[in-house]
Amino acid sequence: MSKKLLKGTDWLKTTGGASLYTKKINNKRAEIYKKWWFSKVKNNYCFRYQVIYNEQYLGSRSTFKNAMLLAEGGK
Repeated sequence: MSKKLLKGTDWLKTTGGASLYTKKINNKRAEIYKKWWFSKVKNNYCFRYQVIYNEQYLGSRSTFKNAMLLAEGGK
């Protein structure tokens, strides 16, 4: 599994099939997962970004930018 920086950010993106973004913040690991599911209401695929910091679930956001802010200490 190789890693590369996500364009315009300092987050590492794994390219092994999983949508996982990682970054070290204050010597602790922050992770953002992109989760997909099929919505019967919208009749389409939807996704959310789930944020984990120091092995603690912080929540999910609909955009990567908002998930990044949550992981870095915002709301």
